[in-house]
Amino acid sequence: MRGFGDLESVIMHMVWDHGRPVTVRELFDELRHERQRTAMTFFTGVAELLEHSGIGCPIRSAGGVATWQWTAGFPGITEIQAGTYVVMDNYHGQMVPGFEHSLTIQASVISRQSGKVIVDVGSKSAAAPADVTISGHPEAVVRFDEEHGIFAATADTVLAVGDSVALVPGYSPSTVNCYDAFHVVSDGMVVDVWPVVPRGPGHHGLAGLG
Repeated sequence: MRGFGDLESVIMHMVWDHGRPVTVRELFDELRHERQRTAMTFFTGVAELLEHSGIGCPIRSAGGVATWQWTAGFPGITEIQAGTYVVMDNYHGQMVPGFEHSLTIQASVISRQSGKVIVDVGSKSAAAPADVTISGHPEAVVRFDEEHGIFAATADTVLAVGDSVALVPGYSPSTVNCYDAFHVVSDGMVVDVWPVVPRGPGHHGLAGLG
C-alpha cells in the first residue's frame, strides 16, 4: 500500500488540526499563505543584510497572481509582481477569481455539423486548450486539434458558420508567445497594435510600430 507523499502528509495534518469540515481550496490557500510568508521573510531578511553591508536594495519586487494581496501587505516589499492579472486566463481565473479577462483570441466558426461548433483556432494558437472557453457562450470544449477547436453544441446553441467569437485562453503566458502582437480593442474598434517584442525577429514589420 502506498504511503502519503510529502504534500499529502502536510494536507492530512492540516485537516486533523482544523477539527472541522474544511475544503481543499481552504487548505491550499492556507498552505500557500504560509509558504509565502516564509519566502518573504527570507527575501526581506537578505535585503536587510545587504543594506547593512552597504549594498542598497531600494526596490524589493515580489509576488505572483495567487499571492499578490499578501505580498502587498508584507513589510519591506516596495513593488508587486501580480503575474497574469492584467490579462488573466481560465487557469489563473480558477485560482484567483475576480479579475476580468482582457485577453481573448479572435476566431471564426467554420463548421456546425454533427452537434459541434468548430472554430479556426487550434492547439498551435491557444495554450492549455482543454481550459479554453468561448466568451459569452456556454459551449464546453470537446478537444483541440492543431488547427481547429471543437466545442459541444446544444439545443440552445445560437452560433452559426461565419460567426466571429472571442476565445478565452486556458493559459495566457504561453498563448501570448504564439503571436506577434496584441490588437487593442475599445468599444468594438481596434485602437492600437502592441508588438510582442520578446518574440524576437520575424514581426513582419510590427516591431517598428510606435
